[in-house]
Amino acid sequence: MADNDNENEKLKLHGEAPVDGFTERFAKIMKRRREQEGYTPSGLASILGVSEEYIRAIERGERSPNTGLFVRIVLALKLDAQRLVYGAKGSRKLQRAWAQSEVA
Repeated sequence: MADNDNENEKLKLHGEAPVDGFTERFAKIMKRRREQEGYTPSGLASILGVSEEYIRAIERGERSPNTGLFVRIVLALKLDAQRLVYGAKGSRKLQRAWAQSEVA
């Protein structure tokens, strides 16, 4: 997690705000869903084309996947990307905004 803290500090220095708690939340959700789907870290790593250690580091909250890997994880584990990124409340707000824009 120290690397993540360093990365957050770098983002603050450059005027970018990190997504509070996203890495840790994603880590917990990913591990729980991987286990529910019956994958081992090694099995998921094989499907995604990354190392088992990389999967374990993501699940510990030490690493964050890049956008491409995030999408592959979401698809492999049948996760709701919108809910992961925006949370349950944000996801509902986004859905309402989309619905309203389609009506207009």
